[in-house]
Amino acid sequence: PIAAKDRVAGPDQASSSRMALLTLAALSLAAIGAIHAAPAPSIYWMSSPTRVGDTIVVAGSFSGNSTATLCGDPACAHGVPLPLVDAWDHSVKFAMQPCFNSSCFVSVCAQGTTSCTSLGHPNAPDIWWATSVPGLEGKMANTPTSSTTTLTVQLGSLPQRTLIRVFGRSLAFPHNSFDCVPATARQPLASAMLQLGSTITIPALNATCFELTFDLTEYVTAPGEYLSATISTQYGTTKLPIVIVASTASPDPTVLVVDRDFSGNLTNALAWATVHVGPYILVLGNNTYTVDGPFVVPNTTVLAGQGMDATTLAVTFSEDEKYTHVITGENDWGLRDLQIVITSGPAKMAAVWMQPGTSNFSAVGVRIHLLQNNVSNAFKIEGDGFEIGASDLIQAGICLWPPTSMNTDFMASTTLYFHGALNGYVHDTHVRWSCSAFDMDVTSFIIFEDNLIECLQAGAFPHGNSVSFYDWVRHPASQGYSYSHNTQTRPPGQPTSDWGFHETWTTDGPGGWGGGLLSSASGTTITLESGLVPVINPTGATAIVISGPGVGQRRLVTARQGLQSIEVDAPLDDYVVPGQSVIAVVATVGAKLVTGNSFSWTSVIQLFGTTFTSVIADNNIQNANNAMQFYNGTADGTVTGFGLCYGNMPQPLYFAEYTGNVLNNSNGVSLHDNAPDQGCSKTYEGPYIRWQVIRGNTIDGIALSNPSTCGTVNATNPLTTDLVVEGNAFGCPAGKQLPGDGLNVKAAHSVVKP
Repeated sequence: PIAAKDRVAGPDQASSSRMALLTLAALSLAAIGAIHAAPAPSIYWMSSPTRVGDTIVVAGSFSGNSTATLCGDPACAHGVPLPLVDAWDHSVKFAMQPCFNSSCFVSVCAQGTTSCTSLGHPNAPDIWWATSVPGLEGKMANTPTSSTTTLTVQLGSLPQRTLIRVFGRSLAFPHNSFDCVPATARQPLASAMLQLGSTITIPALNATCFELTFDLTEYVTAPGEYLSATISTQYGTTKLPIVIVASTASPDPTVLVVDRDFSGNLTNALAWATVHVGPYILVLGNNTYTVDGPFVVPNTTVLAGQGMDATTLAVTFSEDEKYTHVITGENDWGLRDLQIVITSGPAKMAAVWMQPGTSNFSAVGVRIHLLQNNVSNAFKIEGDGFEIGASDLIQAGICLWPPTSMNTDFMASTTLYFHGALNGYVHDTHVRWSCSAFDMDVTSFIIFEDNLIECLQAGAFPHGNSVSFYDWVRHPASQGYSYSHNTQTRPPGQPTSDWGFHETWTTDGPGGWGGGLLSSASGTTITLESGLVPVINPTGATAIVISGPGVGQRRLVTARQGLQSIEVDAPLDDYVVPGQSVIAVVATVGAKLVTGNSFSWTSVIQLFGTTFTSVIADNNIQNANNAMQFYNGTADGTVTGFGLCYGNMPQPLYFAEYTGNVLNNSNGVSLHDNAPDQGCSKTYEGPYIRWQVIRGNTIDGIALSNPSTCGTVNATNPLTTDLVVEGNAFGCPAGKQLPGDGLNVKAAHSVVKP
């Protein structure tokens, strides 16, 4: 049996793929019944965190109706049956009972048998990914590094401290409580601990249900390798998916003053640092320096000013130039305490570019003022390991020039453009945008927190903001995000026509590798009856069962074997049935946290298309209007989830939770199953949405985009399965409509209650 929670390197065990042109013509969806006998239930996911009395939904494969038992020991020698709410072939739902310590276990058993699988404690820490970051004054070399195998951290003294950051679910509980610490209440918590080896125990410097921060500075004082790193709470211990290696700090850089040592000639200073071994800090004066053309900051070099109000790099390029950027570098370089002002320049010219294949870039205390026509990116990031902190980005230029044309496309005109990037830390930065605030495309392991994102446009604007996977052919993953504690605003009182199809925060990326009926599964080789998209390599994608026996289990694609076969990281379980189980190969998209943010006068916040294990929780959403109108000309939800056929390929939305959000004078929460359909309905109608939790949200007031009807929870496709909708509060002014007392849900095998 598969473990109850995905505890592996990276955000999700079986989430790593992209859909290949699902040749669905051959998908004679044979009977989904007749799951053959298995020794015990196989578990793919479990909702978490859960309070006493809340409904837990467990996704997996079960031999018909199953039972759940609360046990006092892993062997479940002494157990108490849990109140069963619903059970069928693909899920079990039960109400959680009090059990305030880690010795409690939940066991699910096939009905009338002793074939059981232990889920552990439902509130045990569920770790998705981990990384290290500097404090605000941290060294550039401490920018995030890969969280999938070895995590190297440099020792240093305050304020140059090293922080370990951990992300997932059920990470912080007060003593003897099932009330997970909300994302809005970051706090020190001694009961959440990082254990390194057998001797070092570090309490959480900051903790919420979804993130933990540990300061290693006073605990790890000597170089060493920690093969065993675990996270412990009162409800269990989970191994971190990393090995931590502590190394000595890099040497202090040599400081060179450009005005003194190079007579104010920045070009000569950069040339000198290029041919001499660093690290260096090139210090600019309280001056304005004219930039005549693009330049490169050498490796192991930081270009530093006297402050963003004191040191200016002035850029005035012709619009006819072919420049793609102003400043770039390769490895271990950075910018500090200066401003870049671009008055004019060619279209699609980024201010600062981190190139593909490079590592360790940092920009702290940097203002970038974009005034040019066809305004473009402040930062274009395509490397591994970067920090943008305490900065000020102003996108004030004209988005489309001349105004009648679409000269600058979405990605070229977004303020922050990340493409194929890894391990980023964006914090304490003010982004003022006119075209788009961000597009983080096929990018993974990003901490985006404590930023102010302010739209300058009072009218309609050309683009929205996305965490996308458009370029899935070259980069098959978009996973591991903490978008948290940000404030996102727009000028108030705008007409709803300004919001059509411009998302405040969305995932997106049409297409995939394909799939079809399972022909055979032998070890780690999966063969399909129909072929995948030719030529495109699916390595790094996810093979997921989307229908039939074994639906919901996922495997990482490690290789392709001809047109119809793939290799995966682990065998499928015994529940899959050739000729009945339908497999899709999709992008690895998931482990996204959108938590503890404040949204004011914004638009839709949504998971769109392929997504696994994501959470939208504890956000404060005021006067948010979604006027996308996908359904019958009525306003859609402010918080939405879409599972659908997209780009002629199925894109499932599984294992997502929408909890603890406050939506005031906003649209409600909506799940849309295969609407709008883009070409799969004749061969596979769905469901595309399974195993979702909508719990503990407060929805009240009236949104401008739907002035007669108050916000509700909507999920109206009867093919959708396994929703838990409970504990949501609704408020509606007198004289306005609240259909169904706020609950408009028609999904199968679902729990729907106030």
